[in-house]
Amino acid sequence: MKKKLFYLSLVLFFFLFFYTILLSSNCKSFSTVQKLNFSLLKICFNSVSISENIKNILSTNKVLFDFAKNFKRKNLPDFGKKKDLNQGNLLSNENADQIYFEKNYDIKGIINNPKELERLSIKNTQKIKFKTWFRSHGNNFNNKYIETININKNNLKDLKLISKIDTIENLNLKNKWKSKIGINPIYADGKIFFVTASWELVAVSADNYSILWSRDFKQRISKRGFLFHKNINKNQNFILISAGENLYKINPNNGKLIKNFGNSGFVKVGIVLIPPVIFENQIIVTSLSSRKILILDLINGSKIFSKSIHKKTKFYFMGNPWSGAALDHKNGIYFVVTGNPGGVIGVDRPGENKNSCSIIAFDLVNKKILWTFQDVIHDLWDFDLSAPPIIADLKVKNYIIPVVIVTTKTGNTYVLERKSGKSLFDINYRNAPRSNIQDEYTSPKQPEPVKPKKFSRIEFKKNDLREKFINDKEFMKNFEKNNTYGWFVPPHLGKDIVFYGVKGGNNWVGAAYNPVSQNLYIPANHIPYKIKILANSIEKEGENSNLESYDIYQSKCSSCHGVSRNGKWKIIPKFDITEKFVPSLVGISLLDSLKHKNVNYTKFLELHKKKVKLSKKEYNKIKELFVEWDENLNKDKKIYLKGNFTEYFADDGMLITKPPWGTITSIQLSDGSTNWQVPFGYENEKNIGLFNMGGVSVTSTNLLVATGATDKMLTILDAENGNTLWKYQMSSEGSAAPLIFNHNNKTFIAVIATGGLYPQSTKASSLYIFGISN
Repeated sequence: MKKKLFYLSLVLFFFLFFYTILLSSNCKSFSTVQKLNFSLLKICFNSVSISENIKNILSTNKVLFDFAKNFKRKNLPDFGKKKDLNQGNLLSNENADQIYFEKNYDIKGIINNPKELERLSIKNTQKIKFKTWFRSHGNNFNNKYIETININKNNLKDLKLISKIDTIENLNLKNKWKSKIGINPIYADGKIFFVTASWELVAVSADNYSILWSRDFKQRISKRGFLFHKNINKNQNFILISAGENLYKINPNNGKLIKNFGNSGFVKVGIVLIPPVIFENQIIVTSLSSRKILILDLINGSKIFSKSIHKKTKFYFMGNPWSGAALDHKNGIYFVVTGNPGGVIGVDRPGENKNSCSIIAFDLVNKKILWTFQDVIHDLWDFDLSAPPIIADLKVKNYIIPVVIVTTKTGNTYVLERKSGKSLFDINYRNAPRSNIQDEYTSPKQPEPVKPKKFSRIEFKKNDLREKFINDKEFMKNFEKNNTYGWFVPPHLGKDIVFYGVKGGNNWVGAAYNPVSQNLYIPANHIPYKIKILANSIEKEGENSNLESYDIYQSKCSSCHGVSRNGKWKIIPKFDITEKFVPSLVGISLLDSLKHKNVNYTKFLELHKKKVKLSKKEYNKIKELFVEWDENLNKDKKIYLKGNFTEYFADDGMLITKPPWGTITSIQLSDGSTNWQVPFGYENEKNIGLFNMGGVSVTSTNLLVATGATDKMLTILDAENGNTLWKYQMSSEGSAAPLIFNHNNKTFIAVIATGGLYPQSTKASSLYIFGISN
């Protein structure tokens, strides 16, 4: 009997382990079997699901979280954190530039070189028609441009809401809403295809706006988009979309999987966030999991070729391909952009960290990387190259130059010839500041294009502060004492750095481009951020109990600053918002850059608002304790650095800087001049410029359709001057660039609105469809 109970308990344990840890939380329902069938249930347990489940379980269960945290601290204290912080010459290696960085020379643009323009120009160019929207961002060029039929400046007064499709009822939003959706919808074959906030792919009839079918993937769908492929035989059309670690091939008529593709309709490719492209009967995707460009057979999904976008070196840190890619079909060149190589501390990844924060041009015919260009060298600021690249044939001084356009978080616009990577305009390499962190060898130079002029900047200036702060002498004194700022000022030990760029200038929403006028339209953000670098201890709890005055610290200070003096730093990662911060006290008696934190007793009482009952004698005892404590930690190599970035809010809950926080800029690419820049986002009927993360699309009739600001507006601007012509307030923020499509000889606008920009944002899962009423 005892044996049977033992085996029964063992079976029950494994069942609970499988159900709790291995099985995706999105698959824990009987309807899953009905919707996915048994052959597809394997998508419900994979490395992504297991990782997410463990994080969710730990984050929602304080007992388990504390157990895991204490286990790591006591048994794995050195894991990933062992770093000696002995002081001395923090840049002791005088030859660091020669060892870790190549010489970066200024680049002369080809615009003033007639011979080079002629050599690189296209002799015969065919005008491309842009009348369809078959891929997120419009097409393989990512220009978000369409030739419209019946919407123009003269009839905007007749533009009305035709239909609003809610895929989640208000009562179910709390349980079914999973994330905001930044996936630009597509239109093809008389249907609108879009992704809901509950991670379903939905097809809607463009005739009567009824939902034709929906498919629940039970996993997060590719964040940046998907593709509709039109075959000669209409019955062989299909959709390619990624979810979890799989690429799915779907029948657009009914939402069912096409069984002869891979494993009954899907192929495991790792996490792919970028929408696929199709080139010569091959599917091209870039996997974030493997950092490889994958080439698959169009029919059966078998893998033909794979190539890493990074060269393996001694310091193997890589920027992830997560945001966008474009296809030059004529030349067989695939362009993909990459993110940052990781973290605000880069001592373990010295050098340029090549191909991170970069655009990579890949030759699909010869299967090799043609060229790369890096926007930020040895990134420490989260300056991913995240906007999808845009392909254009640009008329420059009577020559047609094939270019790829890249807009960046740093406010730069690069115009590069597609085959060679040569810049159209001059690019200077400007001297950049050095770090005060030991072994942090920042790049001595960073690129700065001469043209086009920056549409946003990264460097904070004192005059950016709101007037109430500028006029407050005490505030400004403390601000200067505790912060540093400037062009590419690196994260700083002892002071926070204040800067822009993490959620701006131009992020993953990208830009729109009119190939006729050659004007580029760039939505951007100018949100203040700060980076804190803290010294922390990896000592085991209680190991310093023999130190004199240790008990005083534990009884009077540890409830806030922690038993190991590491402080507390609680961040909402999704929104980069600090909920609670208590500074670390590690290293303040040891490190020169932290010694200003060693305040006198009077200042201590002032900082703690006299709420801490600590006598002056006890305070001095603790200061003596810190000296011995820090020396022991440093001797045992148990001090490490940690850092993070958060949005910079003032005590009143508002951003510390004055608006505009969001803008739209128009640039004429043939000569790099700025046409106009306007604030984007209304408050109290005034266009002051708000945080926005939706995007813009442009029509052949010079209408710029924009969404994504926290004012919840769909706005139409005059693309020639930036004036607002029309606006409509939705129930939540638009979360992806507007889809503009032609159907039955009419033009329509469709916007996905899911909200979720901030914790207080209204959540929704709605598709708005607008058209001319008569």
